[in-house]
Amino acid sequence: MLTANMAHFILFDIIVFAVFVTAVYNGLKNGGLRAVRDFAVSAARIAVSCFGAYAMTNAFNPFAEGPLYDFLLQIAKDAKDPENLPFVGRLLGLVLYFTAFMIILSLLERALVKKYGNREKDKKREVSTGDRTFGALLGVLLFVITTALPCPLFISSQALGLITNGNDVVYKTLFAVPVNLAARPFTRLVWGEETEKELWVEKGILIFEEDYEKWCEEHSFNQQ
Repeated sequence: MLTANMAHFILFDIIVFAVFVTAVYNGLKNGGLRAVRDFAVSAARIAVSCFGAYAMTNAFNPFAEGPLYDFLLQIAKDAKDPENLPFVGRLLGLVLYFTAFMIILSLLERALVKKYGNREKDKKREVSTGDRTFGALLGVLLFVITTALPCPLFISSQALGLITNGNDVVYKTLFAVPVNLAARPFTRLVWGEETEKELWVEKGILIFEEDYEKWCEEHSFNQQ
């Protein structure tokens, strides 16, 4: 069982702050119109990565069995709820392939832009103050989404007993800013207080386990 210490908290703070500065700076620099275009491209990239991750995990999940899964079992030897580990293994497989597809597609996009993009036109385009403000707001939105999404994984890790203080990673670092100010209020408004409490305090991503199991059965998902 792992424990995050103060050094880890500081590292997470640095990462979250860096994401915030980068997102807002790019929004201010490029303007809202460019940010909307980039957001559309990012949405398409995410959709393709999700499909690719599903297909690859269905074909071969390195966390379903073998050395990597044995390593996961070793970490979780004192887990509170070890029967949930196969679910964690499937999630890790999806995360692994999703990340790989995102990196590959990002590199491909960069290569295409470098080869065919009209950089001079973008450089000459004047960005108005209003456009920069809109871009900065979109940057803040991107920051909130980017930093809030992984937080349920830390909460799940504590619920399973993989990490002793997963909730502290969320609520004693800068992760708490997007979670408390945006993610939790949004969840409470859309799905209610019970779901908000389970997702952001008690279970994390494990709240979706039952639905995921049902979805796997309906799609003949390989759960080995």
